[in-house]
Amino acid sequence: MDDLLATVPGNGARTGIRLGTHPHILLGEWLRLLETELPYRAVDTSLDYSGAVLTHFLANDQVDVVFMGRVADHHAPPLPSGTTERVITIEPCGIALASTHPLASRGRVSLTDLAGETWIPPQGGDDGGTAMLRAACEAAGFTPRFRYAEVDFNSMVGFVAAGFAITLASPTWVPGDGVTVVALSSHSTDCYRVLRWRTATMPTSEIDILHRTYHKLYRSIVQRNTAALRWLADNPDSRPRLLDVPTG
Repeated sequence: MDDLLATVPGNGARTGIRLGTHPHILLGEWLRLLETELPYRAVDTSLDYSGAVLTHFLANDQVDVVFMGRVADHHAPPLPSGTTERVITIEPCGIALASTHPLASRGRVSLTDLAGETWIPPQGGDDGGTAMLRAACEAAGFTPRFRYAEVDFNSMVGFVAAGFAITLASPTWVPGDGVTVVALSSHSTDCYRVLRWRTATMPTSEIDILHRTYHKLYRSIVQRNTAALRWLADNPDSRPRLLDVPTG
């Protein structure tokens, strides 16, 4: 009955979807698509880069559904009671480094190749990203040296271009001047884009719409970047894997 009330306009039940998400390039277009797909359900957003913060919003009934990136299960923020999760994309990471870096011409590197580097940790590091990267590096035989944890995105790009540090890079990102992304041979730093939601307030049918509309936009970005960026064009295993909306 809750699912039916959630989708019928004018019944005095929920009238909107409270969506928690990190800021990303597709957000505006995604919200516009959702206006068309869910015409009776206004979508209000709460933004934060941290998956831990977004999960906290979910646990405290401040949002109905969260779209976020997370790392492997044992490093990720745990699911709150009364919620569930769907992985929609598995996203390998590349390595962003200065175009003048000796490894920039390699196209593909291992974590061992990066043992002497300074790293800018992932944004929202309290969501398990920093712990994941540290564990991956230690498994490769070294402890990473982290700096510049508090820099914003634009400053991060500048630090990388100037050769001060390296960082993980998403396949959706197009590097700016002075930065090259190379593929990473290990998949221990893969990221998972997920939807987490409160089962009492979000029907699966609406989760399916969120899933499908996001992929519609995301797929075009991946196709464009695969054609344009060498690290994706030359390394098929570095391209994101999009998981279909479940059937039945």
